Amino acid sequence: MHNLPSDVTEPKLKEAVGVLRAFRDHGDGYLPRELFDAISGISVTATVELVSFVKRPSGLHVALTKREADDPFWPNMWHSPGSVIRPSDGAGFNDTVERIHQKELGNIEIIDGPHPFKTTHRATEEVVRGPELSQYMWMTIKDPEMHDGHHFEGIIAPVEALPEPLMSHHHALIQDAIRAYNNSQR
Repeated sequence: MHNLPSDVTEPKLKEAVGVLRAFRDHGDGYLPRELFDAISGISVTATVELVSFVKRPSGLHVALTKREADDPFWPNMWHSPGSVIRPSDGAGFNDTVERIHQKELGNIEIIDGPHPFKTTHRATEEVVRGPELSQYMWMTIKDPEMHDGHHFEGIIAPVEALPEPLMSHHHALIQDAIRAYNNSQR
């Protein structure tokens, strides 16, 4: 067994385990940010990143949303929507994708996909929050500017002119998604 940090006593450990079990047994898979941030720094977080393309006469565009100003890791940065996979999500990625689709993309009609194209493990040095194991997917959606009734609070950017600040790893993520999309069109 590993040694406990000097400031963690057996009673503190038992209390922490009890708190975590309460979330496991009675929670909805959502953790308060402070607790999530602490856990993600010492474990691998499983995520889904969903690159959503919009086809316009001027070319391929991508739907991006902006992270909150109080985000402790990526404040006010543009990103391709994604989410951690919660324990309450069902098997596979459907529940996670549906949550991203509703919450971040305003439930815009999906034309094609989602299509998984890459799984990656990024180490702590690459991800400020902690290591991640991510499933990357792409899909095409209807243009939110052309369809009423959708609540999308982001931008639709041309893939060749991505806005800044963009989360650093999302440059490569979007380029990989473009290649996967282009390969599917052949």
